[in-house]
Amino acid sequence: MIGFNVERESVIRKVKARLSEKRFEHTLGVCDMAEHICSYCLPEDKEEVFFAALLHDIAKELTECELKDILAKEGITLTEADALPVLHSYAAPYIVKRDFPELATPKILSAVEKHTVGDACMSVFDEIIFLADYIERGRGYRDCIETREFMLSSLVKGDTEACVNALHKACVMSMDLTCNKLLERGQILNPKTLYAKKALMAKIY
Repeated sequence: MIGFNVERESVIRKVKARLSEKRFEHTLGVCDMAEHICSYCLPEDKEEVFFAALLHDIAKELTECELKDILAKEGITLTEADALPVLHSYAAPYIVKRDFPELATPKILSAVEKHTVGDACMSVFDEIIFLADYIERGRGYRDCIETREFMLSSLVKGDTEACVNALHKACVMSMDLTCNKLLERGQILNPKTLYAKKALMAKIY
């Protein structure tokens, strides 16, 4: 559980000032979905999950040069698979530590970093942010709708174990759909997603 008192509205205002209207609406959608999933899978971390969701795209609207500059200064080495759409997630932890130090908890930093391509080592907290970003209600793509319907229909009050298992499955589902789409477009798959999928499949029963 988050160990300090942080005023939501103050952080919301700061985040809103950094994002376009469309990106901010998406962010609020991720907050709502993350809190909902969290209430079934990790209720004790609901407040911290909200802030992770609120900050997940904090670096999204920086330029490619700005993102690469941040990562270079932090000594992050990029690979061919680290295309522009994923750089904001790598830069996010450093933005949070610099501009929102009161929210720079290990869980939040981990979740914002892993929310785009995943990671071989993902906690339930990480998975909640990863999936909420994919299935928030503003996502109208067929793949997102399909995954959202699966996840929401699988949530059962009082059965945390079953809900977490469904979360694993939904994350794998989203990863499969994303990888298929990238392959159809002839784009490079990020190996972190493949490692994440393999690790999650080992958890599913």
